[in-house]
Amino acid sequence: MKVLVFSTLYPNEQQTQHGVFVENGLKTFVANHNVEVRVCAPVPWFPLKNEIFGQYASLAKIAKKERRHGISIDHPRYPVIPKFGMNISPWLLAKAMLPVLKSYIDEGFDFDIIDAHFCYPDGVAAIWLAQQLNKPVMVSALGSDINLYRHFKWPNRHLLKWLPQASAISAVCQALIDTTDEMGIGCEHKVVLRNGVNLELFKPNDAESSVDLKTLVIVGNLVEVKQHHLLIDAMSLLPDYTLKIIGDGPLKQSLTLQAEQLGLVERISFLGRLKQPDMIPHIQSAGALILCSQSEGWANVLLESMACGTPVVATAVGGTPEVVTSESKGILVEKHTPKALAEAILTLFQCYPDRVDVRNYAEQFSWDETAAVKYKLFQQLIAKRN
Repeated sequence: MKVLVFSTLYPNEQQTQHGVFVENGLKTFVANHNVEVRVCAPVPWFPLKNEIFGQYASLAKIAKKERRHGISIDHPRYPVIPKFGMNISPWLLAKAMLPVLKSYIDEGFDFDIIDAHFCYPDGVAAIWLAQQLNKPVMVSALGSDINLYRHFKWPNRHLLKWLPQASAISAVCQALIDTTDEMGIGCEHKVVLRNGVNLELFKPNDAESSVDLKTLVIVGNLVEVKQHHLLIDAMSLLPDYTLKIIGDGPLKQSLTLQAEQLGLVERISFLGRLKQPDMIPHIQSAGALILCSQSEGWANVLLESMACGTPVVATAVGGTPEVVTSESKGILVEKHTPKALAEAILTLFQCYPDRVDVRNYAEQFSWDETAAVKYKLFQQLIAKRN
């Protein structure tokens, strides 16, 4: 079986954590099954590499080809129109990638199926490309591609028109499948393919004494949807606790100012964006990981934390209730207020779970089952097309 993975959400040398869960799932898929895989991970075109252009310069520095974990990855460029291109981005992406995909076939990689990740614009573009090349295509919903873009006029229209034409739709949680149902998006094959966790990488620290039960940690981009401001406000109600914030983004300045105005600068640390090896020790040593998002698909950081033995407190949104259950020993927060968040954190520590039990719960979320279900579905879709 030859599989073409198609997604703008894939790690590269400049963005090592960009869609790392897509890569992790693919590694298990390749290791467990007789498949030949090639990754097409398009990158927005930008001509200049000077650092004064910030994130755009980093895009320009991404190599056109690379190998990661033995997998060949191409980063062809496609045009993007900043601020105005969201409505037409699927077509800019699709038109630029059609000759690229045709070249794969001409070179001998006549793929059997397209495995597309992120519904918009990637999935819409992939469906159009699959039709041009007469290939089956599965589109995976990951979270904001459904939860966010359905609220914009033209992206929503594109999703409603094109997703029903996919050979299959997968989602990382049942909540996203339910949302596509509510939107009226029909498809013969809909399946939940939940993300797993790397249990070898995320594991408890051997030195249990290194855990500081009075330290909280939150991991995520500093953007509005993550609602860091709620947790910073909640820290005023938690005078005995300190907080580590791991991540970067456009709200860093306002969140830093908020902490200063509340007199919390000595109890809140902004650690910036960290690579996984540098991030894991902070999760391992924390008393709890907090996630107070406004919306989520399947938040991998929750499983990663629990795999380290660190319990979690999280807002009950999206697929989070499918991860944080009574069995997980974590706590869900229904109200998005500082008071509710602080009360949930205090409740967790009043009856603190056994960290071994927390780890044991996370161990059921390996990538193997997801890879097996995907392989069987791909066989069905390829046989049907043939």
